[in-house]
Amino acid sequence: GHQLGLALQDVPQLIPLGVPVANTRLYVLDPLLGCCPIGVPGELHIGGIQLARGYLHRDDLTNQSFIPSPFHDRQDKNSCQRLYKSGDLCRRMHDGRLQFLGRIDFQVKLRGQRIERGEVESAVMAIEGVAQAVAQVMTIPLGRGSDESSEMLVVHVEAAAGTTLA
Repeated sequence: GHQLGLALQDVPQLIPLGVPVANTRLYVLDPLLGCCPIGVPGELHIGGIQLARGYLHRDDLTNQSFIPSPFHDRQDKNSCQRLYKSGDLCRRMHDGRLQFLGRIDFQVKLRGQRIERGEVESAVMAIEGVAQAVAQVMTIPLGRGSDESSEMLVVHVEAAAGTTLA
């Protein structure tokens, strides 16, 4: 294995995201789209000229995630007209950098793909005989003497009373 040369207590528990690249605006907002004070967690919203128009063939997701900017100034041609709701929980630190704290939704990332756990759970619960389902990403050892492991989406199910699942 690779040695970092750091003691565990020297590694920060929450990694800072840093500052935005050129022509990008990052806002940490509360649920009412107000700016959160320094140190107060909120959802990361992203704006700027590089912002995508939306999700391809997914108007529902586009309307949910891309919102009109409450900070848009029609007099300023560089002002962001729209913001992207990232779903990331962040806080602004005293030096202006952002710190990632987690997700505000039930989205997980697996092999570079974002997956809504709730959608997976709903699909499994639609199967006859399933009473409850909980999805999560787990690290599974590959086994047979190997030190390697793989991340997998695992769904735990509970059968409805009087039902046997095969």
